[in-house]
Amino acid sequence: MRGVSAPLMSFGGFMWRVEYEQKRSELCVQIIDALTRPNVSELTAVWSDALSSTGGKPFVLFLDMREVAPMDAFTVDALAELKRRACVEARCERIVVLTDSPTVAMQQQRSGGDVNTLVTMDVARARIALSGRPGGDRPEGRTDKGRSGRPDAIGE
Repeated sequence: MRGVSAPLMSFGGFMWRVEYEQKRSELCVQIIDALTRPNVSELTAVWSDALSSTGGKPFVLFLDMREVAPMDAFTVDALAELKRRACVEARCERIVVLTDSPTVAMQQQRSGGDVNTLVTMDVARARIALSGRPGGDRPEGRTDKGRSGRPDAIGE
């Protein structure tokens, strides 16, 4: 994150990266592997720091869950609560969830959010949804290469 930075962190096989891109007003959370009860509390602590890094300004939340295994009901609810906090306590205007699992997509769709939420398995749709920033359009000329977890680095 610019403002808060967390490299790809690993805890018992569970990994995540959280970045806040201030220029683009994007909070990007990349989750890899299985999100389970024990790691939800670890992610919650990082989440709180990430929300603080937005400085109260409107932002877009990008959840890159392409490598996440289906979750149990407790974990789905806990992640839904984190998304709710982003919308209520911070100023999240839009949530984009990208996954490669039909089950995770269904879980995320059902858990919803308090704002405009797109859950997709289509990289192109995620790019389009992320193309505008709160309060304006994204500048032209960006590249969308790579796989760092940032929305501008969505790889196919």
